[in-house]
Amino acid sequence: MHLSSPISVAIAGLAVLAKADFQVYLVDIFNIEQGVTEHTFVFGGEPDCNDVGNAIPISVTDDASSGGTRYKIADTAVPIADYDIEELELNIDGWGHYTIYKDRGYVLEEASGGPSGGTCTRDSRDDFTCTTNIQTATGSRVFTCSSELGGV
Repeated sequence: MHLSSPISVAIAGLAVLAKADFQVYLVDIFNIEQGVTEHTFVFGGEPDCNDVGNAIPISVTDDASSGGTRYKIADTAVPIADYDIEELELNIDGWGHYTIYKDRGYVLEEASGGPSGGTCTRDSRDDFTCTTNIQTATGSRVFTCSSELGGV
């Protein structure tokens, strides 16, 4: 399972999602060397472990202005499926910089104030646990989105 490649590779690897629905998952990856690291994965549908193993992780950060993803969550003491996600900022090189706001109806809003990138729905009805001999990836879907954006 190869889960550590540059963000720029994420764009090429996810280009099949052009002009289609996509799903956003919050994923914890555990391995002996790094412990647990948190990432965002984007898929074209519900993934199997092969999809997870081939996915490009997008870093979760406190400030996504330079790239990655940022979540604003009211209470993280509950399971991911129950998170009250107030904001999800996605800044992916080659794709764009968008934020999903709960209080604005989960519209995918361009950071520069441009046109909407689509709409999303808070959706936690899928999860996965995939294990190899070196790591375990555990993910929960957080959004299902419909967008005309290409190259997510």
